[in-house]
Amino acid sequence: MRLEYKSKRVEKLITDFDKLYKIMSIDLQKKLKITLNRLESAENLSEFLALGLGTPHPLQNNLNGYYGVKLTGNVRLVVKPNDGDLNSNIIIVKGVCDYHGEKEEWIIP
Repeated sequence: MRLEYKSKRVEKLITDFDKLYKIMSIDLQKKLKITLNRLESAENLSEFLALGLGTPHPLQNNLNGYYGVKLTGNVRLVVKPNDGDLNSNIIIVKGVCDYHGEKEEWIIP
């Protein structure tokens, strides 16, 4: 599957490990990179969801249409299929977020 990014800023932060190092731990960076590699290896989001890697789950409220993929206990990679089609071979990466409870704290907005 091909990864696209919600904005140029998100793309720069996720693809430039020198910048990523400044905003998240090495462990979280490794988990993010592994998850992105797994997403790229899948044919589409439907196939990735079926694998269950990272406990992907649909999000609600202001993130309706997006899916969260677990990186750590509360931190998720937030993605959505292009045009809402789970069989699309393009996925849009919105960022990395801790959205549990009352807060919505974006690590990579």
